[in-house]
Amino acid sequence: MSETTKGSRKMNEPKGNVVDKYDKEVAYLTGNPGKIPDAWSSPDINRGGLLFQWCTLSGGEEEHPDSFETCGCLTQVRGGGYSAWTDKLTEQIQNDVRIPLSESGITVDDLPVFAEWQRRLDKELGRNMGELTALPNENDLSGGDA
Repeated sequence: MSETTKGSRKMNEPKGNVVDKYDKEVAYLTGNPGKIPDAWSSPDINRGGLLFQWCTLSGGEEEHPDSFETCGCLTQVRGGGYSAWTDKLTEQIQNDVRIPLSESGITVDDLPVFAEWQRRLDKELGRNMGELTALPNENDLSGGDA
C-alpha cells in the first residue's frame, strides 16, 4: 500500500486496480450516504458494516481480555468510552483525529479512514475476516430500505 494525502487526511491507496472488501464498502456507502447510520449501528447485518466492526479479534462484540469491559468500534474507542483489543491500539485510535468522535459525525469523507483502520486491525490482530465479505447486491440483509 502506498500512502497519499487528501486534504488533512492520510489514506492508504491500493496499488494498481486492486480493490478489497473495504474499498467496496467505501464505494457503496459513498453512493448511499443515508445508509451510514444503519451500517454503523448494525454492522453485522447491513451492507457497509465491515467498516464499522469492533476493534476485537473477531470484529464482533467481545470483552477486553484484561478489563472484561466491552470493546468498541473505532468511533466508540476514539470517543473514550470503550477500549480496543489492546491498550496500544486503544491509545493509537484515541489519538487519531481523523476518526469522528460519534456516529453522527461520520461522512463519506471519513470512510477511507475506517477502511484503513479495519485493514490495520485485520493485520495486527491476525483477524481472519474471509467470512465477512461485502454483500453482492445493494440490499442489506435486514430486508432493504425501510
